[in-house]
Amino acid sequence: AYVIFQNREFRKKRREVFIQRVRLERSVGSMDEVVALTQIGSAILHHKDFMSVLEMIGRESLNCLKGNRSTVFLLEEKSGILKTQFTFTSDPQHEQVGLFEEKEMARKTLRSKKPFLLRDPSDFSEFLKYGERDRKITSLMSIPLVLEDKSLGALSVVIIDDERKFTTRDLQFLLVLAHQ
Repeated sequence: AYVIFQNREFRKKRREVFIQRVRLERSVGSMDEVVALTQIGSAILHHKDFMSVLEMIGRESLNCLKGNRSTVFLLEEKSGILKTQFTFTSDPQHEQVGLFEEKEMARKTLRSKKPFLLRDPSDFSEFLKYGERDRKITSLMSIPLVLEDKSLGALSVVIIDDERKFTTRDLQFLLVLAHQ
């Protein structure tokens, strides 16, 4: 009876520790977001050049959202071509994985001027032979970068080969960063 009682108490304590760990992880994530917004706001107040602020937004979006790659695409005014301006990765192996698909989603984001969140296999059905690849994007967010009603480009963040998926809260935070 004593062992059964202790086992129950142990399970109860383990559950409490798990709940506290989840709360701590959420607060750390929130703190990262506050720090990122403060740094970007400070850069804007100190009149940093546009490209420096854009680079900071790309880097901070990767860190705060715990993605594997974030990319800032800019639209060339004269040619209308979408070019990769900045790419940040958590691992050099992720630099080229699904880059074509990511750029296509950035184009789609610019055309529609609305954000996209892809997180289920069915969301990726329009990509050719997506299911047959060894390494692939498993979650993607892409948002338009707009300044004074003019489309400048797109910002995207991806998760590669992971069970974790972006949420609508992640997309909302990315929109807040981009509105900076």
